[in-house]
Amino acid sequence: MNRFFLKCIGFYFVLLTGCESVTQKTEEVDKAVRDTVLIPIEASRKKTFYLPKSKILLDSTLNKNKVFSRFRTSVEGLKKLDPEGIEFYLEGAIKSSDDLLNEVLIDPFEIHAIKSRLRVVKTHLLRSKYYSQKEDMESLTNALTDLFDSYNILLMRIDDIALNEINLEKNEFEVE
Repeated sequence: MNRFFLKCIGFYFVLLTGCESVTQKTEEVDKAVRDTVLIPIEASRKKTFYLPKSKILLDSTLNKNKVFSRFRTSVEGLKKLDPEGIEFYLEGAIKSSDDLLNEVLIDPFEIHAIKSRLRVVKTHLLRSKYYSQKEDMESLTNALTDLFDSYNILLMRIDDIALNEINLEKNEFEVE
C-alpha cells in the first residue's frame, strides 16, 4: 500500500511540474505573439501627417465637426496599428469616410476639390482592406503608404482653402 501511495505522489509531482513548464512555455509564446503585434509598418511609420498652418481657423470650423473628427482619428490611428490585424479598423475608417462624404461641410470646405480628395482617400482605404483580406503584406504596406500620402494631400488642400479664406478676410475693405 505504501508503495502504491508513493507511486501516486510521484505521478502527481511529475504531472504538476510538467504542467508548470508547459504554462511557462505558453506564456513565452503569448509574449512573443504580443510583441510581434506591436511591430509597426516601417515604411509608413517614418511618414508624418501634415500639420496645417491655419490651425486657428480649422479648430474653429472644420475640426468642430464630429464626423470630420471621427474620420481624422480613424485614418491617423491606422498608422499605429499592425497590418496583420488592421482589417477591422479599415472597415471603421471606410464607414467614417462614407459618413464624411455624405456630410455637408462648413461653407468654404464644401467644394468639389475636398470631396474628390475624400474619394481618393476612400479608394486607398478600400485597396488596403482588399490586401488585408488577401493577406498580401507587401501590397498592403504599399497601399497604406498611398493612403497616408493621399490623406496628407487632403490635409494640404484643406489648409490651402483655409489660408485663402484668411487672406480674403484680410483683404476685405468697405466702400462707403
